Amino acid sequence: MAMELCHIWLARFPSESAFDEYFDENYEDDDAPINSFSKEQGQTFYDHDWLERSFKSSGDLRQLIQGHSYADSYIEKVIAEAASRNIKNANCFIMADSAEFHTPRSISSASHEIWYLGTCKCDV
Repeated sequence: MAMELCHIWLARFPSESAFDEYFDENYEDDDAPINSFSKEQGQTFYDHDWLERSFKSSGDLRQLIQGHSYADSYIEKVIAEAASRNIKNANCFIMADSAEFHTPRSISSASHEIWYLGTCKCDV
């Protein structure tokens, strides 16, 4: 089944390893969030098969987004939204099926910044 609507986030992490660690899944406690992303989004679980992410240190948003599923459907919208919010230092892209996250949010911490940009249609 194809994704119809997706949530989009841009983020800034200090390194690719820090970004990967943020998404490392732990299933030792069924009541605990599966990873830091899940925890900061206010959920204990999401299906990682419906989430895509990438890290590129170049800072080129087009390069960061290209290659993701349905990218042609939202790439221009994401680039425009990032410009309107003055997001110039994003090095991470996160896209997930809208059904996986009920209250997506932006996060600001000492170690990273995540900007929730909203939903986009996924045209096949």
